[in-house]
Amino acid sequence: MFVLKVVPGTEMVTKKLIEDKGYKALCPRKIKTLRRKYRYTEVEKVIFTGYLFLDIELISDKDYYKIKDIVNVIGFLDSKHNLDDIDIKYIQLLNNNDKAIDKILVFFDEKRKAIVYNLDSSKSNNYLNTRNVLRVNARDKTITFSFKIDNLDKNVTFNYEEI
Repeated sequence: MFVLKVVPGTEMVTKKLIEDKGYKALCPRKIKTLRRKYRYTEVEKVIFTGYLFLDIELISDKDYYKIKDIVNVIGFLDSKHNLDDIDIKYIQLLNNNDKAIDKILVFFDEKRKAIVYNLDSSKSNNYLNTRNVLRVNARDKTITFSFKIDNLDKNVTFNYEEI
């Protein structure tokens, strides 16, 4: 998986342009509830503003320049900033089959350690490593994940549902 840096605010448009060229791009989104005066509104928010994830193993020179020439693509992150296997699994979980994610499924073991479950039943192991889990707030039912992208720590908070 490769990480693309794109112009912030244009992630969905750029994702569509990349997919029109025949590549698979991931843009994880979450549903956020906003309070406006006396009503609540749910909106989709991009989780990693300014980044897209290109879901391919290897990239040729031809593919590199084809993607780099797309409008709003700033460039690829260096290979030293590539994601490891665990981060890739979390990005795929957060992508949620290209739908905005509302809640994360979490199971707590006997030591109250949070185990995050993958909704995709076609995979052999349904749970993910808990290394990325930064904190769990049981009162608010929120879970915070930490990711290292482009040498920056990105913390993302979601509502969770206990299973």
